[in-house]
Amino acid sequence: MRTALSVFALLGIMSSAQAAVDIETALNKARAACGGISEELNTMKTMAGVGTAVSAVGTVAGGVALGTGIAKAKIDKKLECASCPPGEEFCVVACVEVDNEAPEQGSNEYDELAKKSETLGNIRTGTLAATTATNIAGAAVGGVNMKKARGSLTEQVSDCLASVKELSAAYGQARISRTASEEDLGRIETIVRVCDEWSTVDLSKIDNRATGAFASSVVGAATGAAGTITSALSNTDEMRMANNQKEKNLNTASNVLAGTATVASGAATIFNATQISVIKRASTVADACEGALKY
Repeated sequence: MRTALSVFALLGIMSSAQAAVDIETALNKARAACGGISEELNTMKTMAGVGTAVSAVGTVAGGVALGTGIAKAKIDKKLECASCPPGEEFCVVACVEVDNEAPEQGSNEYDELAKKSETLGNIRTGTLAATTATNIAGAAVGGVNMKKARGSLTEQVSDCLASVKELSAAYGQARISRTASEEDLGRIETIVRVCDEWSTVDLSKIDNRATGAFASSVVGAATGAAGTITSALSNTDEMRMANNQKEKNLNTASNVLAGTATVASGAATIFNATQISVIKRASTVADACEGALKY
């Protein structure tokens, strides 16, 4: 009988020791899995801030390109009407609005307007190039954040939640077997409660905004690059002297592409800015969880 009691007592001691080891093991696993997420989010938040800044610059540059393109179009209209043969039907219809403002071809005013048109064309080309560059930078930042949101961040949070589930199970076992002090059990309970908040964070919102910023920046870069090329082509000496339909088409295309690049840059700015707000919510959970795990 004594032998049987001794065996049961020994088993009880071993069970208690095993429970203690399990809860300590689970706690260390949670620390490893949940640690570092806050740092990852801070990096993403910084990059989203950079993306917001560069895409905002791209929006302004695109707006300047569009504005100068529209101003150039008005001047080109005057120059076109000044060079129209008298009595031609096109001139009567198209130039009626600027007829009184059209300078005489070969006059100083005509030459000044031609020079101003060239200058505005160069400004449009330059600002479109700037829009392209900023959108390329924005796409690079958005691409990195998109990969992080879909890859490392999602994996880390998933591992953290899995480890918290294991810690919760170990906590329950330790509470039943009374192998941990009330103080330790209270601490573990707090960790489980705080870190389980990750289950309420929708990481897809971070991913969606990063994807949106990336896609918008790609569109801005593509249209900005196309606009830069068409603007440069339309503003060559040969094309300006020709003053034909091809030049008009190139100028119109440049203005349309400038408008598209501006809209795309603006969208990227919004996506980046809203991504920061979503990251801040996730950072609150990460900071609380990692803070609880330190003690």
